Amino acid sequence: MIKTCPQCNKPFEGHGNAKGCSPACRALIGQRNHQAWLRSNPERVREHEHNRARVRARRAKPKVSACCVCGEMFEFRNALGTRRQVCFKSECRRSRHRAYNRTFRRRHPRPATLKLCVVCSEPFVARGSQKACPLHFSENKQRTMRALWRTPQYREANRERAWRRRANDPEGCRQYQRALASKKRKRRGALSILRLQQLLNLGGDLI
Repeated sequence: MIKTCPQCNKPFEGHGNAKGCSPACRALIGQRNHQAWLRSNPERVREHEHNRARVRARRAKPKVSACCVCGEMFEFRNALGTRRQVCFKSECRRSRHRAYNRTFRRRHPRPATLKLCVVCSEPFVARGSQKACPLHFSENKQRTMRALWRTPQYREANRERAWRRRANDPEGCRQYQRALASKKRKRRGALSILRLQQLLNLGGDLI
């Protein structure tokens, strides 16, 4: 059967589902079709890359590095080949994050603008995306963070961060889970005692 090659437009004798006249043309046609499929299926591409990253992180060999904050040696797994500078302790991560933010703000100062507070509707001088005045900043931040925590994107990202911590520091994650469970038990016990006291007070008032 005589066909026309879609790559070089030359006639060739093809059988079945033959696409190109030569291996080079077939390779170029397959590459072009693959790129078109990637552009038309972005969700599946992201899912595939996510799964590949998880597999690479699981199979990566553990490496040893020194924390730039506390100086302790720790093991980590990284499929990208880069070296982690901070250990997995929350104090070191917060200290490193604060230092990075200070350096970034010093190098990239935000322009000051006049805005109205979303809580008290009073004008104040804001920098960047600040929406509340200094008196109501914490209240607006808590309200914004509660709305953010309910979004599925934040929950998915939080699950991914938790999976990475478990892969890099399983013992630390187990200690964190035990401390969190103990904190929840103490809170439930305190709430039970508070409810019992309220019932006793209510019974005394009725008597």
